[in-house]
Amino acid sequence: LEGKIAPRPRPEVTQGITERCEIGCGKLYITINYDEHGICEVFTNTGRQGGCPSQSEATSRLVTTALRSGVDVKYIIKQLKGIRCPSTIRQQGKKATSCPDAIARAIEAVVKNRTMGNIPLSGKFIYDPQEEKYEAVAGKIRSCPECGASVEHEGGCVVCRECGYSKCG
Repeated sequence: LEGKIAPRPRPEVTQGITERCEIGCGKLYITINYDEHGICEVFTNTGRQGGCPSQSEATSRLVTTALRSGVDVKYIIKQLKGIRCPSTIRQQGKKATSCPDAIARAIEAVVKNRTMGNIPLSGKFIYDPQEEKYEAVAGKIRSCPECGASVEHEGGCVVCRECGYSKCG
């Protein structure tokens, strides 16, 4: 493929983590592997509880292809983070708003923890305290969980005029 970008081959040896994330339709297991060049692959498994296994697999395959093709991980996170799924919107207290959002948040945690030298062999990753904004009740949210701008409380809902986020969907 002359003049075309192609992903680098899969490394022989990688190391990584698998995280279980609660999503609207059950659990999503996200495996993120990395080598000396950075994150090189993402796998997902929805377990027995259902979910959208084909959509999650497609997302993880495209993320893997992008990562191995040299796309900056920040752009991948930006594209996936904040995507909302109806099954998650209906359930209060979920940290992830969809499978792609959960994948983005897990990748972001790996990037942050690798940068800080905190990749644990077991236990939880250190997440950004901003994540807790998703657990806030509508009347207490002060800034947008997607872009960080100030939000307005309107008609029993929370709306961000900056990026269009709405707590009510």
